[in-house]
Amino acid sequence: MDSFTLVTVTNKKGKDFLSVLHARGLPCAVLTNSKQEKLELEAMGETNIVLVDTGDRSSWGPPEIPIGKVFIFEESLPLTCRYLQAVKSWTHEPVYVVTGCGMIRNMYKELGAAYIIHSRNADVTFLIEESSK
Repeated sequence: MDSFTLVTVTNKKGKDFLSVLHARGLPCAVLTNSKQEKLELEAMGETNIVLVDTGDRSSWGPPEIPIGKVFIFEESLPLTCRYLQAVKSWTHEPVYVVTGCGMIRNMYKELGAAYIIHSRNADVTFLIEESSK
């Protein structure tokens, strides 16, 4: 079974990135910590959704689908850190954090991010090609 690219879609960059993955027919899944967002994603036709309780570390077991690369689009520092802690044992492939923040988030590296991408540009789809090299 192919591994799934895991993406957070808490902002426009993440949503646009997911749309490109779908358009290219690449296997992908959405990571969320919100039951409401999960329902909204299901209503939009998303079938591969990984719901994680970021407040309960004991629930951070691997999902039922194999996870490959992970793309976390920073919405907030605390949530990004929790997502990194949750997903780091799910994959042996790189974890990317995309941030629009001017400060370098070195703590993301310490929490398992292989790459921290600073981008104010809404289009980060170049990461799809870059990550497949």
